[in-house]
Amino acid sequence: MLSIPNDSLVKAKVIKITKTDERNFPIVSDMEIMNSDDVNDMPNFTKDKIGQTIKVCFRQEDESKLTDSIDNVHVEFSGDERGGHFFGKFNE
Repeated sequence: MLSIPNDSLVKAKVIKITKTDERNFPIVSDMEIMNSDDVNDMPNFTKDKIGQTIKVCFRQEDESKLTDSIDNVHVEFSGDERGGHFFGKFNE
């Protein structure tokens, strides 16, 4: 799946964390989007999700950072009009 480069800096409430068999992104978090800021001049695909709960995929090493409330996590969408996934990444 391909999509245009995009990014957003999200503040969210973690609703649920699920472990999957996915090798690269085995953690899926249901997150209620509280705020979504633009990053540089990139399209922001989470801005219209404020107030909604979305599923965001994370790497295993990010699991400990998924506390009840997250102030700054980068979220990008990979997919197309038929579907796709949101992926989260914490700043190092």
